Amino acid sequence: MSSGCRVALIIGIIIGAIIVVGIVLSYVFCGQITEALVNKTIDGLETKVLADLPSEYNVDDVKKEFDKFRSAVTTQIKNKTLDSDEVQKLSAEVQSALQDDKIDKEELEKILKMMQDVVKTE
Repeated sequence: MSSGCRVALIIGIIIGAIIVVGIVLSYVFCGQITEALVNKTIDGLETKVLADLPSEYNVDDVKKEFDKFRSAVTTQIKNKTLDSDEVQKLSAEVQSALQDDKIDKEELEKILKMMQDVVKTE
């Protein structure tokens, strides 16, 4: 076997090993990866909501709602009971509410209600 073939074989084995290790690690840490992504998403939503909070709402009350939601979702992820359909509905509602870069009172009420519905399915 020529040295060029040996180098290509070694590189191929190394790349294959890296791919296998990546697959194994993502399987092992899937819950933690999901939890981190969900928490980042919730943090981003909270930041956007608080930046343009309707005057009828108290900042501390809204923060408490987000904290309860974050905690319940984290628990549901760990227990593998998170209802992905409810999360998708919430996500669609949030995207709709943020289209105009403002969240009015009705939109916020609907989002908070949907957040409660997501965690009630536990």
